[in-house]
Amino acid sequence: MPKKSGVLSSPSAFLIANANASCLKSANALPLSVYRRYICQKLPFSRPTHIATHNLVLHKDDPWWNINTPPNDWNCQCELLAIGKGEAERRGLTIIENSAGLPDIAGKDWRYNPADPKQGFDNNSAPPIERQPDYKSVGRPDLREVTEYRNPAPELLEPGETKEEAVAIISKALLGDKDELLVKTPVGKELIVRSKLPHMVDKPLDQRERFANYVLPTLQNPYEVYVTQHADGSRRRRYIGLFEGGKSFLAVTMLRDGNILWNIIPSKDGRANKFRKGWLIYGQGYDGK
Repeated sequence: MPKKSGVLSSPSAFLIANANASCLKSANALPLSVYRRYICQKLPFSRPTHIATHNLVLHKDDPWWNINTPPNDWNCQCELLAIGKGEAERRGLTIIENSAGLPDIAGKDWRYNPADPKQGFDNNSAPPIERQPDYKSVGRPDLREVTEYRNPAPELLEPGETKEEAVAIISKALLGDKDELLVKTPVGKELIVRSKLPHMVDKPLDQRERFANYVLPTLQNPYEVYVTQHADGSRRRRYIGLFEGGKSFLAVTMLRDGNILWNIIPSKDGRANKFRKGWLIYGQGYDGK
C-alpha cells in the first residue's frame, strides 16, 4: 500500500502529504476548525472525480475522510484544509453534515487516512537514507559562503542545571503557558507541542535549551527547507536557519499525528552543510532550476 506520508511519486507530493497530516493535527487543536475542506488543484491531469469534489466541506470526524483523505491516488495533488463554520459561510461554501450517499473517489491502493495513528511510525531514531539529493545536487552554495538571508542572532538563554529546568526553559520560551503553538512557515504549518519538548534537551551537555529563541525565526524565515527520507520510510522536514555571526540552526519536524517540531540542533555554518540532505522544497534565492 502506498504511504500518504511516505513514498510518493514526486517531491511536491511529499510536501502535500506532510501538509495534509499537519492540517489534520493542527485543526484538531483548534476548537472552531471542526470541518475539513477538500481542495483540488484542477491541473490538466486532475481526475474528473477529484475536480467534482473541489470545495467539499465535511465535519472532521465524518467517516468519508477515512477512505478519501488526499492524496488519494497516484500523482494526486489534492489537499485537505481545516476550516471553521464562519469561514465556510464567508466563502459561500455549503457544509454537508452527512456524507451518506457521497461516492468514494480514492484509488484502491489509497483508501486510508494518514491521520490514523496506526499509520504513524515509532522508530523516531531511524537515520536518513544515504542515496538522496543534497544541496550540491541543486547547485546551492556552501553555507560558509552565504552572506545574505541571515536573521539577527537572538539572545542565548541561561542553561538549566537539571533536565527538568531545561524543559521549563525551552517550554517558557516557545509556548509560555500554552500547550501547543501553530507556526506558519513558507511551506505550511508546523505544530510545537509541549509534550515533545523534553526530547530536545535529552543531551544535557548540549544545553540546547539555550537556543530556544532560534526556533521560531528558523521556522518562519528559513534559508532552506528539505524533505528528507529516513530508513523507516518516514519523511521529515529540515528547516535550515541562518544567523549573523556564522551561526546555523536546524529544526526538524516529523509526521506523527501531524507535522510537529521534533528536534533542534544549533550549529556552525560548515557543520550544518551535512544536514542539507533530501528534496529542496524551499530556498531563499532559489528559482527551482
